[in-house]
Amino acid sequence: MPHKINRTIITAFLISISLSLGVNVFADQYTHDIKLTKFDKPPAGEKNNINKIANAQRKLQALRYSSKNARKLRNVHPKAHGCVNAKFTVNKDIKKELQVGLFSKPGHTYENVKIRFSNATTEISDDIDKTRKSSRSRGMAIQIPNVEKILGKKVLSIPRQKGTQDFLMINQPTFAFKNVEDYLEITNLQIAELELKGEIPSSVLTFLGFSKEGKPTKHFREAQIIGVLSNTPLADPLETQYFSAAPFLFGDNQVMKFSAKPCAETAQVTPNDPSPDYLRQAMKKSLNEGEACFDFLVQVPPIPEGNFSEILGLEDATFEWIEEQTHLAEFPGKFKKGISYTKVAQIMIPKQNFDTRANDEACENLELSPWHSLAEHQPVGSINRLRNPIYSESAKGRKNRMGQQMKKKNQIRQKN
Repeated sequence: MPHKINRTIITAFLISISLSLGVNVFADQYTHDIKLTKFDKPPAGEKNNINKIANAQRKLQALRYSSKNARKLRNVHPKAHGCVNAKFTVNKDIKKELQVGLFSKPGHTYENVKIRFSNATTEISDDIDKTRKSSRSRGMAIQIPNVEKILGKKVLSIPRQKGTQDFLMINQPTFAFKNVEDYLEITNLQIAELELKGEIPSSVLTFLGFSKEGKPTKHFREAQIIGVLSNTPLADPLETQYFSAAPFLFGDNQVMKFSAKPCAETAQVTPNDPSPDYLRQAMKKSLNEGEACFDFLVQVPPIPEGNFSEILGLEDATFEWIEEQTHLAEFPGKFKKGISYTKVAQIMIPKQNFDTRANDEACENLELSPWHSLAEHQPVGSINRLRNPIYSESAKGRKNRMGQQMKKKNQIRQKN
């Protein structure tokens, strides 16, 4: 684990990568309850803490954006490198035991799939930290439409659900906070930092307990995750692997994590003098020249005897499932080895020009959530339970603002 980590990278990464929440506005109390799976083990008081986070995030939003432009973007992943059209095809030879949920029709191709590639920082910013030549964290969000109609299967009864299966991923196999309790802690620290305007140490450094020498004194796993990511180069969003990070149902009796991996491996070498939007430019060049391809992989471990929630780290979003080699570096008590990836589908992104104003506007209007899901793939674990109200209220808040802006524009036109 690196002894020193760039403070800017820490702040941007921990605020964003932890949940990919996308918060904009919250109700005082989110009242939609979810039916827990048998794998969920929420601690006492979690619902209350989730509501505290929701209200605290509303306050954070006001502190951060009170003087900024009227149009509010996603609070996390606001900068899209581009939204592309794609096809998602289930393997013809998929094993019988893997024919579950979205993968229950061997050889079927889902059409009109949308994929959004993004930065995970909280504000629009350069694609790379030039002082360290390190890339920021990235996201890949897939939305497959009409799955309920195509498969004859039920989607989760969630506010704003439109019958889609969404897969949200980051280019890291874990999140940087393990549960709701930790996220509440960092949220309160962020509010104190903003209210006191620099009179106290950085909220993230306080959370990690950084010493004067630049070493963390607590939350060591989180510091390790940040350190690895801050030294991960990225030349093109179409050429890196993305991960679900958190667990999801795989039918009634198993759980999965999923990943999208480029069909061909490419060495990631960032440009010598990258522009602020070099990742969008790289994507545009790639898709002007030809198609892109990802293998869609799942990890479906056998449910172990004993406390499987603890053994598989289902309530700990910093816990890694390892096939043969970790993507992070082994950390005591934070990984389970021998959980292999299996290819179940392929994503084809055809040659196209996504770089248009109309496409960017449609991309911004996309509502994406891990809870837009078939019941057979319901999100599991503490962080995913937090994401349920966060994503729904975020989308509602963005849509409300868009509606208000359109109303103002129409009023101006009428006056003129």
